[in-house]
This record gives sequence, C-alpha cells and structure tokens, in this order.
Amino acid sequence: MVATVEAVLAGFAVVITHPDGTVELDGLFVEPRWSRMGIGRHLVREACSKARQWGAETLIVVASPETQGFYAGCGFVVVGEANTRFGTAVTMRRHIAEE
Repeated sequence: MVATVEAVLAGFAVVITHPDGTVELDGLFVEPRWSRMGIGRHLVREACSKARQWGAETLIVVASPETQGFYAGCGFVVVGEANTRFGTAVTMRRHIAEE
C-alpha cells in the first residue's frame, strides 16, 4: 500500500500472510518530510482493513524500541520479544475483527 501527498510518494506499508495464517504488518515507512501528519496511522488503518479482508482477527508487527510508542498509540499491545538483524525488538498485536 502507498500513501501520496500532492501526487508524491509519502509512505508505504507492506502486509503479508504467513503459512500459519498470521497476518503481519511487515514494513511501514513514512518519508521524513511527511512525518507527524497522520500518514503512518492511515497506513496502519489500511493494513488492518486488508488483514480483515483476508479473514484475520488480529494484525501483528515487530516493532523496534523507537517505533513501539507509535504502534501502541495505534492500538497494538506487546505480546513478546523478537530478535532481528538490528537487535532486540518486540512483537505487538492489534485485534481488528470487531472494527
């Protein structure tokens, strides 16, 4: 999914399904000049919508310490730890079925 502002790419999100049926927000990026304008939250809402279309009740994301607050503000809660190539992160989950 992409977000544009005045026909310019402002951000993107990647949503994937795993073989076990888990749906993950695998990537989210907002161009720094467009940050703090609600684009990231919009992309999260779109990711939740896509996950619901695929029949998911929850959406997961692996969040770095720097992004954990953003995802918490979007309704995600910490459910575990994850080791990434960048270091320790947290796995977060958001229930989306009732939205």
